[in-house]
Amino acid sequence: MQRAGFKYMNFLIAILAIYLANSCIHSSRFRSLIVFVTGIVGVTLHELSHYLVAKVLGFKVTQVCLFRMPTRANPTMGYVMFTRPDSIMASVGHVLVSIAPLIIGGICLYLGTQLTYVSSLIAQLQSASLPDYPETLYAIAIHSSLFDLVCLFVLASITLYMLPSTTDIKGALEGSLYVGLAVYLMIILGITYTLSVSKHLFDYLEQLGTLMTFGVILSLPIAIFALLTKR
Repeated sequence: MQRAGFKYMNFLIAILAIYLANSCIHSSRFRSLIVFVTGIVGVTLHELSHYLVAKVLGFKVTQVCLFRMPTRANPTMGYVMFTRPDSIMASVGHVLVSIAPLIIGGICLYLGTQLTYVSSLIAQLQSASLPDYPETLYAIAIHSSLFDLVCLFVLASITLYMLPSTTDIKGALEGSLYVGLAVYLMIILGITYTLSVSKHLFDYLEQLGTLMTFGVILSLPIAIFALLTKR
């Protein structure tokens, strides 16, 4: 149980780091510029993830906006509106639609880490201490090709916008209650596979947390620039 808790904390810390990075961006004098260049990738994938999972589940998609610049009157950067049947299974499916950016974003980060250049970068970061990460990233960046830098920027942008929004979380509440109740009943009834499923879930969260942490490290230059240009 202690090990499982550690895996869960790894994931939570990554979420907190993404939240802090976004807070830095939104406090910058160049917020609009940063949001545009990162959001055109990250927000687009975020909304596309909602759209794809909603279509796979058979929900009727009524409106889609993959990306737009936020304003004070309307801070929404993108949305996917859909209708679904009023049933327990559809409510559970709504949870999958809500967390789709987290799942698909994680897949994209994993695929990105399989690139030779990125995997080499990970190895160099693993051999460096945390305070040396900015300097290590800079040293690597000045010897990188434009394509390599674009790949890193794309992975950083995906990370910044892969968390479910407040609207996503609200939409998933009903289905989450059903999922939680089902898990609780499985534990009470002593169903054999419950512990095995829990172990696989914690393993997945650990791997996802590691990928998200790497994405946050890549977004450090963006966050540092935002801090230096704070309003």
